[in-house]
Amino acid sequence: MHAFKDQHGREWELDLDAWTLYRFENSRQVSLLNSAANGHVPTNHVFDLAWFIVKDHAERFKITNLRDWLDSIGKQSIGAMTAAMMAEFAEFFPLQDQEKGDAGDTPANPLRGSGNESGESPPSPEQTGGS
Repeated sequence: MHAFKDQHGREWELDLDAWTLYRFENSRQVSLLNSAANGHVPTNHVFDLAWFIVKDHAERFKITNLRDWLDSIGKQSIGAMTAAMMAEFAEFFPLQDQEKGDAGDTPANPLRGSGNESGESPPSPEQTGGS
């Protein structure tokens, strides 16, 4: 489990487990295991999975969709959310690092190849004008 705080000081816990992953993959018809095995997970799946994990908690704050949740996190905290989600990926998918060849010591960056090779936080919806 990894946590981060949003711009309002609220703590969000991201805890990836097999049942959550199973439900997420079935609801989205995607395979994060295959993506992670190939060394990258599309950024939209990172955001979608994080939202999938916290959406029940978000309802307490009357946040009912991904866009509103990302807006509530704020630009200042989006990197913390992404780092927490990537740490969950690294623990859940302890894959061989394709650059080092070490099994489990340094998990491959699942964001590699997703248009975010630098490992920096993806742009916020406000920055991209997207929803």
